Amino acid sequence: MIQAVMVISTLGKPRLLKFYDFQDPEKHQELVRGVFQC
Repeated sequence: MIQAVMVISTLGKPRLLKFYDFQDPEKHQELVRGVFQC
């Protein structure tokens, strides 16, 4: 199941974030940081 769609620039700035299940805003930022670090 798709839980989120993220479009992140090469500089690490999120351009589009769409989460399909409820999560805290802190968790959103943690996920974005984790994806960009990979």
